Amino acid sequence: MFTYSFKNIGFCLILLICITSLIGCQNQIEQPKEVAKNTVDIQNEMNELKEEIINLKTQNEQLMEQVNSFESKMIDSKLDIMKEFYEQIYRLEHVVKRFPDLEIIMGKIINVKEENDTVFFEIDTVEWLGEEQAIQAIQEDENLSREEAEQQIPNGFYIRNIKEERIPYQLSTDYSSYIIEEASLKYTNEFIDIVNEYMETYEEDYRPIYHFYIIEDEIVQILEQYIP
Repeated sequence: MFTYSFKNIGFCLILLICITSLIGCQNQIEQPKEVAKNTVDIQNEMNELKEEIINLKTQNEQLMEQVNSFESKMIDSKLDIMKEFYEQIYRLEHVVKRFPDLEIIMGKIINVKEENDTVFFEIDTVEWLGEEQAIQAIQEDENLSREEAEQQIPNGFYIRNIKEERIPYQLSTDYSSYIIEEASLKYTNEFIDIVNEYMETYEEDYRPIYHFYIIEDEIVQILEQYIP
């Protein structure tokens, strides 16, 4: 009787161990499936983020193109305004230069001198030539063919300065001056300080060119020439 009971108990224990093992194996099988599912979800989220980044990059590039296009239009507009302004200046000069006491020259400021509260500019005069005059001048100055001369003026003008001069002119006490800022002429009352600053910074070849309006050997007005 006891032998039979022990046998039953042993059988039950063996059966219980088998069932527990099967359950453990099932859990081990289900866990990798769950991990794999989570991995796929993460990968999908990463792909969505990549698509969003690509879309944002595309939108940013499109926005930059619009900004650059707008800036280009603004620059072109300012250039047109400056061109029209200088054309008006040249037309005005054509009339006013016939006044007997008015002299108009174009050049660079080479040096600044101050004597007894009087300011003198030493000016190296230049010629501003365009189109056909520019081509002919380059051919004469550089001994080039016409084709070579045309390649020297991509902007359509030639600044002619055969030799350096240092002509002193006194600056009038009530002069007016205009400089280029952002492709526009603007009035300044600090012209002497500006000149002294760029003379310390820039070599002579890179200094601005100005129109000087002179009456009785005194500079009464200064306009900076825009150079594209």
